[in-house]
Amino acid sequence: MNRKEWEKVAVMGAMILLLVGAGVLGQELKKREETRLANSGYVRYEEEQMAEAGQEDPEIGEHDGEVLVDSLELSALPGKSTATEDISLVTSDEISDASGATGDGYFAEQRATLDMDRDKILSMLTSVIEGTGEDGAKANAAQQKLKLIEYMDQERTMESLIGNKGYANVMVVMTDSSVTVTVGKQTLSDSDVAKIMDIVLRETGRSASQVVIQCKN
Repeated sequence: MNRKEWEKVAVMGAMILLLVGAGVLGQELKKREETRLANSGYVRYEEEQMAEAGQEDPEIGEHDGEVLVDSLELSALPGKSTATEDISLVTSDEISDASGATGDGYFAEQRATLDMDRDKILSMLTSVIEGTGEDGAKANAAQQKLKLIEYMDQERTMESLIGNKGYANVMVVMTDSSVTVTVGKQTLSDSDVAKIMDIVLRETGRSASQVVIQCKN
């Protein structure tokens, strides 16, 4: 084999090596690109998972909602409900004619029932005031007791003033939101209602919408 033939063989060998090297290099670059893309996708996946976890994390962010606090601090006595709850139950709805009593008997019975219930309430409030509870509970109980006594005094005053207008049987019941007047008559005229309303508004300072005037024969 002469020199020219050796040169041809050498050139062909070099070309083959270049082609093989290019193929190997291309495969390597392809693998690296696939790896890079896979890693990039994994990173994005991790970032998305972290973002979702951050949104669901209960410790992230602050609760800015209003905290509701019960303003009633009276403690219930053993075996009894709180004094405030009992007070709310003593309303004009309890002054009914369920017993079937009429005339003087009806008013005497209803007044006795109401007085007995209120005596129980006053007793419970006194127990809270004189007990070993918190100062806030005692102050609240004292305020409730004073308000109830004032209501009772106003009721007696209005009953007396209305009675002086010629109504033999009168019962007045006050609550925080209403004043109910029951008069011992079969019917009430506009004049009767006007006279009674005038007394109630003057003595209580309430609005006419809070006053209920009814008759009971």
